Amino acid sequence: MSDATSDRKRRGGSAVPIVILLLLVLAGGLGWNYHRNARIDQQTEQKSRPYAAMSTPDLSVMIEGYRQELAAASASAGRTRVATRERYHFGEQIKEFERVQHETRRIRDRQIEAAQIQAELDRLEAEQKIRGDTSSKAMVHLTRMFRI
Repeated sequence: MSDATSDRKRRGGSAVPIVILLLLVLAGGLGWNYHRNARIDQQTEQKSRPYAAMSTPDLSVMIEGYRQELAAASASAGRTRVATRERYHFGEQIKEFERVQHETRRIRDRQIEAAQIQAELDRLEAEQKIRGDTSSKAMVHLTRMFRI
């Protein structure tokens, strides 16, 4: 056995330089992949996170304001049906129809406004969750490193 080991040492058959070279290539590949994915993530975040530049305290104040606005809009949009009154003359029936149609449009507009406020509030809360989640920060780095 000592003859085989000494022969390998004489020929330069040590595996250490190959392992070191493979580790360097792997580290370089992971670093390159990390920077590539970081650039892609940054471009995506600029498009999908409109509140990324806002400070965290301002974001909290804005969320509270939207919650109050949503409560007010939901309260005003609470009624979903308009009560109709029985009319016997044709002219009165037309006026009643116009009144009901007008009230229905107002209710629908308030419901649409409440839905838009809710959507904006959801975006704000998602931004707040992204900022507050500390465990995801480590996962961001691992994901950037190993995502293809």
